[in-house]
Amino acid sequence: MSSGLKEKYIRLLEDICTIETPSGHVENINALVDKLDSFAGENGYQTERFPFENAGDFLLIKSGESSGKKPVLFMAHMDTVHQVGAFGKEAVTRDGDWMMGPGVMDCKGGIVTALWVMECLKNGCERPVYLLLTSDEEATGRFSGQKGYDIMTDIARNCVAVLNMEPGRYDEVTVGRKGILNMRADVTGVAGHAGNAYFDAASAIREAAHMVLEIEGMSQRGGVTYNCGIIGGGTAKNVISDACTMEIDIRVSNMDEMAQAEVKMYEVAKHCVDKNTKREVTVTSKRPPMKVTDDNLKLLKVWNRCAEKLGLPAFKQLIRGGGSDAAYTVLAGVPTLCSCAAVGFCEHTLSEKLDLSSFDDRIALLCEVIRNVSEIERKG
Repeated sequence: MSSGLKEKYIRLLEDICTIETPSGHVENINALVDKLDSFAGENGYQTERFPFENAGDFLLIKSGESSGKKPVLFMAHMDTVHQVGAFGKEAVTRDGDWMMGPGVMDCKGGIVTALWVMECLKNGCERPVYLLLTSDEEATGRFSGQKGYDIMTDIARNCVAVLNMEPGRYDEVTVGRKGILNMRADVTGVAGHAGNAYFDAASAIREAAHMVLEIEGMSQRGGVTYNCGIIGGGTAKNVISDACTMEIDIRVSNMDEMAQAEVKMYEVAKHCVDKNTKREVTVTSKRPPMKVTDDNLKLLKVWNRCAEKLGLPAFKQLIRGGGSDAAYTVLAGVPTLCSCAAVGFCEHTLSEKLDLSSFDDRIALLCEVIRNVSEIERKG
């Protein structure tokens, strides 16, 4: 692999990570779309943008469309979880073969991995390669909504396979993921002076605390998990709060578990410890699980045959607790693997980092997989 090409894409990674893109920050996400759209044009690719009312644009990048074969679809998301400025004034840093910064591995490293592969295959592969970039994966698609899901599935259905560019592992690739049910709890109480009316008031925060213990107490190792991730309430330390809200993340293995978890949450809302308070829960978004399918496992076999050809160890199949947009392409009936990008660690933390040395093997492997993906077409 040429040093010039590697320098080009590592510089691109640093550039796109400096544009900080929390899921709801439409202006910054569209600035990133502008940059990637321009980059794609400069490299001879066709692009199509999909605007939304409340979300950043989606961007589809196409290479090799004239070959007549079904494309392979790369997917990656442009949004990140941390607010602008969370990583400090110098958001992107380097330490040898490690790059640190917002989204460097989840999932801007995946964007760069895909674009790098597309350039490597530009003159040596008859099959078209597409890259679909989404804008609110980390928010479970709640800003792009049904239109976003439809775009993903409509594009995927015309493709032979999907490689979702979430951060990779050295020796594992994802064939299945949990689904996500997001809910909000609203607790109301009776406000009062913390000194003069303590026993006459009803604390929404205290009731919410009981609720947290009930909700998280339903979690089971190896089963459904409930996480009360964001809690807000109160106006001053000397005021008994009459309102408290919570955002709850529920992880499930199948749609039956999702339905059961939703029912359990409504049951929790019916019973208040303090009868002067009230609990309400509502669904804010849902993401189905990425099912483990025979087609996914067939694509994994192609992946491992290519790895063996390149002298790489066999990759173990992995089922992950984190959700991803790969769930929708599996629902569309398309063979899909996830966590296909360069290797990184510490996603969703301020220690997020990408192993730049992992690009070489991963680029070579992805190129080989795309060249050999016709194996799953023949065995369909």
